Amino acid sequence: MNKIDLALFLEIHQHMRGRVRYQWAAKAAHLTEDSARIDVLDCSGYVQYQLARQGIHVPSGSVEITDWMKRHAPQARASDTGLLLRAWPPSTSGPGHIYFTFEGRTYECARALKGVGNQSLPRYQNHPNALAWLLA
Repeated sequence: MNKIDLALFLEIHQHMRGRVRYQWAAKAAHLTEDSARIDVLDCSGYVQYQLARQGIHVPSGSVEITDWMKRHAPQARASDTGLLLRAWPPSTSGPGHIYFTFEGRTYECARALKGVGNQSLPRYQNHPNALAWLLA
């Protein structure tokens, strides 16, 4: 799998942060469109868009992206630092969540943030079934 261009990733995030709202099941109409034309996404739509802009094409949906990553990318070790893609699995209380982390902050589209934004690393990053992949 290709490594992520961190500068491009951060630039895209900055353009979307605070402007793109969260809406469950929302995806970008075209994965190559300018981020300025996107108004709503869900967590997997944000991850899918960010990866597509890097030339990495993954399926739609947090469960499907997680399954794809298991097959195509080495899982991160606990000691890995850098840009990570993290996922926690679906449960009876919800469909799960997929997001990026870098330098102690999340990069995600989440209902709690009302859209694309950042927060300190969440409690569920250490969920016993959580997964992570090193991207950059």
